[in-house]
Amino acid sequence: MHVLILGHGRHMPATLRALDPSTTVSVLCEIAAVPRVRDLAQVSRLVGVTAGAPVDEWVELARGVHNAAPVDVVAAFGEWLQDVAAAVGEALGARSHAPSTVRDVHDKTRTRAVLAAAGLDDVRRGAVTRVDQAQDVVASVGTPCIVKPGDGVGSRGVTLVERPADAARAFLAATGGRPDAVDAPVVVEEYLVGPQFSVDMVGHGGEHRVLGVVRKYSDPASFVELGHVAPAPVAPDDRDALARAAVAAVTALGVTEGATHTELVLTARGARIIETHLRLGGDDIPRLVEDTTGVVPEREAARSVLRLGPESAPVTDPRGAASAIWFVPARVAGRLVELRGLDAARAADGVVAVDVLRATGADVRPLAESSDRVASVRAVGPDPRTALERARVAAALVRVVVEQDAPAALDALV
Repeated sequence: MHVLILGHGRHMPATLRALDPSTTVSVLCEIAAVPRVRDLAQVSRLVGVTAGAPVDEWVELARGVHNAAPVDVVAAFGEWLQDVAAAVGEALGARSHAPSTVRDVHDKTRTRAVLAAAGLDDVRRGAVTRVDQAQDVVASVGTPCIVKPGDGVGSRGVTLVERPADAARAFLAATGGRPDAVDAPVVVEEYLVGPQFSVDMVGHGGEHRVLGVVRKYSDPASFVELGHVAPAPVAPDDRDALARAAVAAVTALGVTEGATHTELVLTARGARIIETHLRLGGDDIPRLVEDTTGVVPEREAARSVLRLGPESAPVTDPRGAASAIWFVPARVAGRLVELRGLDAARAADGVVAVDVLRATGADVRPLAESSDRVASVRAVGPDPRTALERARVAAALVRVVVEQDAPAALDALV
């Protein structure tokens, strides 16, 4: 089997070939991403694409690979390039997500429409393309409501609107200050009240295997994720309801194979979908799943690509009954001088990983999107509450030293 990966693919070339050494792997990625391609010995062809190249150029370069060795599967394992991978797969006659599925998943307005047509969604919603429409649409949906980019990721540009008069400001936050929504309509939807969760799954021929149901904790102002814990501390019936809702959603959207990450809220009316993605969860969620189950989600996704079916048994020894991650934010804007307390965090009870997410000298700011977080701590424990508490306590040991932009206070310790 010949697999063409779009994007650098991280460790997927080696994972694919470890599962089936007869597999041929080619990689097509932007030139800037070439140094990030790992395990080059496992890659038969590596083709660089100019940054910002149109889809047609990706297709033609992929066709060159296909002419040299027919491609069976086209896969993208990250958030980006899913639409390009679908277009390439369609052009080559290779297996991939259908272009319509990618459009319906990436465009949050289309996602809601598909789910509503399938009887799976009753969230009040609207779409806005111009700032002067925002107040009327917010008023029609009702407040409180969420205003967010129609194709955004990383919690960027998400605003809780509590009165119609704030609608224009929220619209501009979603579009980065533009008066028109260029790429996709800005979404206005009912604010769902309840604890937040995510469900990671991998599809095998239309059957979706649930790898993990994870509880999510978000900053109430920016909606940026502060932490996660697996398994989610919920009653078995609620866990099953969340899993069923996720399976039903991706099935309605036409997903039959590959990884998905679905975000939900458990409301008084039951599980409600926020959005879904054609990838595994970020924020080290795959490691939380591996820590607690021994299942390696990336390996499961690779098995889907190769049509090997689900893993029959755990491939690693679980670290604990529960695993949690908690993030460290900067409290002020400025230049990152130092992260103190990393060794103390690493030595804290239950901690298995402390990762630095922003380099010394980087510009930092209080949370506005996921990339603003500066460090993370992962910990395990005998139950979700203990794992979460251990991660939070250890994260609190990390001190972020920032040289503030304001001249009045340099070297602020926050």
